[in-house]
Amino acid sequence: MASLSRRLADFLGELTFEDLPPQVVDKVKAHTLHKLSTALCGYALPENRKLADMIKREETPKRGGATILVDGSKATRMGAAFANANIMRGFGQTDSYKLVAHPGSTVMPAAFAMAAMRSTIFQLERGPWASTASSPMPVRQWPPIVTARAFIR
Repeated sequence: MASLSRRLADFLGELTFEDLPPQVVDKVKAHTLHKLSTALCGYALPENRKLADMIKREETPKRGGATILVDGSKATRMGAAFANANIMRGFGQTDSYKLVAHPGSTVMPAAFAMAAMRSTIFQLERGPWASTASSPMPVRQWPPIVTARAFIR
């Protein structure tokens, strides 16, 4: 029997945007807006600006990379995710509702960094309604990726 993580990976690998119930899409949109708004506030803290400056010096991407929120600079995907996680947690705004944990400040920066990678791979630079010859599937099947890419420009 496959492990739980393998089964989850297989399930998510087959999942399409159309499979998501409207309630899930609505919750993800609300969560994304919440984390972006906390990033706007969190970047104002001096320690987060210092961290962003350090990440820019130490984590320069060889190509592509991801964006440090609010700052707009590029860093490696791992560096940008680290900086963005700290920026999002700056004022202690959490995302839990009937949860014990607060996964959003960790999950969203990683998702944004992966979206930047996917966007580079599929060359989805013209926006969510564009389709490119290099894309193996229509862009409309990748709305979370395209949306996240648009947020972190």
